[in-house]
Amino acid sequence: MFRMAAIVVAALGILGAGLVVLAGAQAPAPPVPLIPAAGGGAAAAPAAMGGPAATPAGTAGPATPAARPDADKTVDVADAARVFQELFGDDIQRAAAGRDHGPKVELAARMLVGARTVQNQPVLLAMLCEKACELGLSDPRGFETVLASADLLAARIPEKVEFAQEMRIAVRQAQNNAARTPQERRGYGAALVDLMASAANGKAHAGRAEEAQRLFTQALQLARALRLPVAEIEAQQKAAAELQRTAARLALLKAQVKAEPNNQAAREQLVRALVVDFDDPAEAARYLDGPCDAVLLKYVPAAAKGAEAAPELACLELGKWYRDLAASASAPAAKAAMLSRTQAYCERFLQLHVTADIDRAAAELMLRAVGAELPELAASAAPLARNLVLGVWLFRRTDTPLLDSRKKPVALQGEWKWAADDAFARPTETVEFRKATANWPNEPAFQIRAGSITAWVRPTEATGGIATKGSVVRVEYSLLIWGGKPGTSMGWPEVGQPTLTAAAVPLNRWTFLAYAWNDRAAEFWLDGKPVGIVMQGAPLRLSEGGFEIGDNSPGGSQYFVGRMAAVHLYNAIVTDSQVQDLMRYEAKYMKLRLPPDAAPPSD
Repeated sequence: MFRMAAIVVAALGILGAGLVVLAGAQAPAPPVPLIPAAGGGAAAAPAAMGGPAATPAGTAGPATPAARPDADKTVDVADAARVFQELFGDDIQRAAAGRDHGPKVELAARMLVGARTVQNQPVLLAMLCEKACELGLSDPRGFETVLASADLLAARIPEKVEFAQEMRIAVRQAQNNAARTPQERRGYGAALVDLMASAANGKAHAGRAEEAQRLFTQALQLARALRLPVAEIEAQQKAAAELQRTAARLALLKAQVKAEPNNQAAREQLVRALVVDFDDPAEAARYLDGPCDAVLLKYVPAAAKGAEAAPELACLELGKWYRDLAASASAPAAKAAMLSRTQAYCERFLQLHVTADIDRAAAELMLRAVGAELPELAASAAPLARNLVLGVWLFRRTDTPLLDSRKKPVALQGEWKWAADDAFARPTETVEFRKATANWPNEPAFQIRAGSITAWVRPTEATGGIATKGSVVRVEYSLLIWGGKPGTSMGWPEVGQPTLTAAAVPLNRWTFLAYAWNDRAAEFWLDGKPVGIVMQGAPLRLSEGGFEIGDNSPGGSQYFVGRMAAVHLYNAIVTDSQVQDLMRYEAKYMKLRLPPDAAPPSD
């Protein structure tokens, strides 16, 4: 009874939200030609209801709380299905009856608005989002609803991440198929390649090797057709194949140890594989209940507890042990994992051991050596995803003043270079900004729901915009410095003040800034170090606004003053290692001196 009451309360919230949509919301204008409608009956139960799945094969099952009994799950599904049918069953049938896809798009938007009001009802939330995706895919006007529904579903229900990813792929595939210009094809195609590669990696780590290789092959074919960089995807495909071979070898070793418990050689190989190749000492410790090497018997149980639980002297010993394992590891990813463990134990030791003696000196030297080696390994194990970059602003040298005679801003001379194989190999100039901007009209590739911006800046004033997409009506995503702190003005003017981190951007020296966003939060890096995650002040709403470098908002007056270089725009959220890799690469290429505390240290 309590669960049903909670679902009814959620339904009332959905009805209230739905009335708002009916009163004024309209579907977005179609960006590309129509695609075929989603198949199946209009009133078919979404996968979360336990009825015929309206989702691609291989997606996750019903999204119900894992700790609840199966009987409770069945009750939840039945209750949610009843509420869903009462709220939307008739509307679904009416939308399916006509040839016009407009009612489907409008209904999908209503379902999304309703889903955003649902709290603590994952089954009902999944039904709403999955059906919104099915209806939204029927027409390009519903694509933004599909993407937003997929994002909401993935954020709220981890079991539905794969389904959400498949919905994003379906949208980008349709947009790519319907693209009219080479620029549109390149923009949508680059986004699709990224999504396919990401999905392939997920399937590889889930042990679904055949699906992973099929997706990698598709991503490579599309990337080559669009003349996008393929080295990154090829490296990922190779790593996935190696992961498959390692997993197969691990399965054989487990079977051998089970069949021959006294086979010490097989047991030691299994334990080492779990520790080194899979970085899982806790799992390895489960196989120590038989004949085994004394060193493994000593260190694996301690390592299984983690660095945070290690006592002072054990930290130094475990750090040395992991360093030796790194030296014998063949795969870059395994070597990097072992050195990361070494780093963690050394840092823990230095926190606990305050005496300035030979042990502390040894730990400091080991930590310094690991810090110098890890960046190179990170670059080879998980190199900068160059297939993700959409564009690089390449500055041109000019003798033209950046202010005209009336001291009004003028457009800088420069070019927006869409990503190509040489996008990272051409010389990058630095340009001084004195209340000047560089801007471009809206492109399909700028319509990024989850992306990143990186830039080198040398500000002389503490407030100014670095890169922004939007218009005078609304800022969509942006990277800025405000009062010396990095932040974003996403959602302005609905959000009055920028959302900032606590980090400080120094004046009159080069700093590498990175910013990543989605419709919920933004993350920032300063000189390769993560400096904070902030919640967005308003939801991301993409529009026809253009892209601008050097100002806080198009048509605004918060100009960046100082020098800037190498502004990159990505259609995916960059990782810590990718940020550090790009910073190192460009610092060497442009001969910029990194600060002593940058991550990783400058060579």
